[in-house]
Amino acid sequence: MKIRKTRQEKRSDYSYPINVQVGSDKWETKFITIRPGEDGVTEADIKTLHSFDDSEVYYNNKNMHPKKTDEEKAKVKEFETTFIVDFEKQHGYKPNPSYVKDIIKETFPTNWNLSLDWELENEGGEDKSKLALETSVEMDQPNPAVERLYEVMESMTDKQHEVIRMVKLEERTLTEVADILGTSIPNVKKHLDKAIEHIRNNYYK
Repeated sequence: MKIRKTRQEKRSDYSYPINVQVGSDKWETKFITIRPGEDGVTEADIKTLHSFDDSEVYYNNKNMHPKKTDEEKAKVKEFETTFIVDFEKQHGYKPNPSYVKDIIKETFPTNWNLSLDWELENEGGEDKSKLALETSVEMDQPNPAVERLYEVMESMTDKQHEVIRMVKLEERTLTEVADILGTSIPNVKKHLDKAIEHIRNNYYK
């Protein structure tokens, strides 16, 4: 589950994980790196792949950090007003606004709506909500490039959309996708290639 974008200086190529069988019942994760100029890969292809990752980061962080409801906002406002009045009565002056914000954050911690996969991956481990908060990007304003990518994806065929979603966003292998769809690996690869070609041909229109 991706929660942070690839650094700009590492975007000249693209790496992705694959599961490789190393024994009768043992699998190992390895990373494949593709570069512009190799095997027909272009800079536009690399940019498109990173755009998919950016999109995943955007929606993962958005889903992990849902906005407060009107009722929750009202409670926060009521607490803030009462706290300031009580503080002023006790100390004879109003509290510093930054101090009030810190108190509110402690009293009303950030909403986290973590996925089941996230919870299972980290079962028994340390709480990763702090890590997610520290590494996430500001999500109040959607990235126009990401939104455009999703617009283009909506104009794909259902099969292309399904395949590229599972391979690029859910990080499933071609074998897994083929099993899910009840088809062959070459057929999945064909739909994936068509989907990427569709993005390449329509993204800048």
